[in-house]
This record gives sequence, C-alpha cells and structure tokens, in this order.
Amino acid sequence: MLASILQLGFIFQQHRNTLSLTQEQLSEKCDRTVTRTAIALLEQGRRLPKPQQLETLGEVLGVPHGVWEPFAREESAQRHELEAALTELVGEAVTLKMTHVESSEAAEAAIRKLFSSDLTPTQAFDMLNSILVFYGIRGMKRGFFDRYFPSSAFHAVPSFEKAVRDYQREAIRLYSTFAEAYQRLNTVASLDDLLRILAPRDISSYGERTVWEYEELNPADRITRIEESKLQYLGYISAETYKQQRKKRKVLAKRRSAILRWTFAQRANPQ
Repeated sequence: MLASILQLGFIFQQHRNTLSLTQEQLSEKCDRTVTRTAIALLEQGRRLPKPQQLETLGEVLGVPHGVWEPFAREESAQRHELEAALTELVGEAVTLKMTHVESSEAAEAAIRKLFSSDLTPTQAFDMLNSILVFYGIRGMKRGFFDRYFPSSAFHAVPSFEKAVRDYQREAIRLYSTFAEAYQRLNTVASLDDLLRILAPRDISSYGERTVWEYEELNPADRITRIEESKLQYLGYISAETYKQQRKKRKVLAKRRSAILRWTFAQRANPQ
C-alpha cells in the first residue's frame, strides 16, 4: 500500500511517460474530464483529483486498481490532501509513520473531526497537535498556531492550505527553506519580536534626499517610488540591467586588450 500522494503521483507519471503522453494529451484522452492542472498537481504530489477523476486516469493509463483505489475513498483522500498541506508547512515529506490499517483509520477519524466539527480555537489547537503526533511532527506552539491558523482554516482542507500559503509568504522572507522556517518560528518565545523586521518601514527620507548634480542633468536617474503592484518585477529588471552592464564591460575589456596589444606591437617594432 502506498503511503503518500507523492508516491502515487510518481507512479502515474511513470505510466504516462511509458505511453509517451504529455499531460495535455492525457487530459484529452480523458475527454477533458481531468484537466492538465489536476494531472500536474497529482504528479507533483500536491493534490488528489476527485475520486471519479482518479479512476478515469487509472483506467486510461493502465494503473492497477489496487494502487489508486485506496486514495479514492473520501476519508483517505482528505487525509492525503492534509498530508500534502503539512508537507508544504514543514518543508519535508509527511506520511504516516505507521502504515497499518488501525493507524490510518485513527488518523483519518481525527482529521475528519478536525474539519467537520465546530471546534473552539483551543479544541482545534489540541486536535491538530494530536494529528501531528501520527506523523512525528513537532507540535505547534500556541503563538504560532494563533498567528497562522484562524478558525476559518478548519472549514475544509483547502482552507487549511490557504492558511499554509499565507504562512509561507512570511516564512520565505526570513529563511531559505520552509523546514528551517517551521523549526525556528515554532520555537521562539515571541513571534512578534522576530517578525518585527517584516513590518513596513518609512522610506520617505530616501525620496527627499538632496538632488545630486548628475541627477539635475539626468532627471530620469532620480529616485522615484515604485508602485506596489510592480515590485514583483524588480528581480527581472535588476537581472536585465546586470546583463547589459556585463555586456558593456566585456566590450570595453576587448577594446582595451586590443589597444594594449597594438601599443605593445608599436613599441616592439618602432617605425
């Protein structure tokens, strides 16, 4: 029995590659009842398709029924989807440490209760930590839980996934990996002190600086405020600017070398 969506996705990908099908072509063979995006998410081990879609994919690719059928059960599907979300949270593959039936059923019952009951924040906190025990994951501290997992996160697994993505937006700005982020953010005494570095800063002084003489001659080089919606393009702009500068330096270096060679030649063979 497979332990995770990641393993299942790998098997489906191998069968697709054996048939020399692209994800788009596989979607067409399924009469578009399964989108290319759903296929990609399955192969990446990030999300299960709906049970009927999983069955269709299995039949088209010739994946044995016993391989995918356990994942098509509603309870199992919910568990595997949560495992994928937890993988994103802690930065490492999350699967049940004990794969016998009793453990799976106990984990699925706890997960079903977490997402189907009207729990108070304290009850949700305790229930989620009891679920993490099944996976050998460090339990959450209350401060970490309260910041990143509001009551709305437990309406359904997709709501939990959204909370994880919101957490990742802060985590990736502080640490190089999500594994390190979960370890550090979930152990500090005060999250507020650690996250203060991410607070908006007053940058008005940068735009109010004294205008340099060069800027008076070249107004386009003055500091201007960049709209929030365009900040995502700064990396591309910086990379392109660096490429252009590097290209200019290479051209100048070649010309300098040529001049030096000509100069040495003239000295060696004076007229």
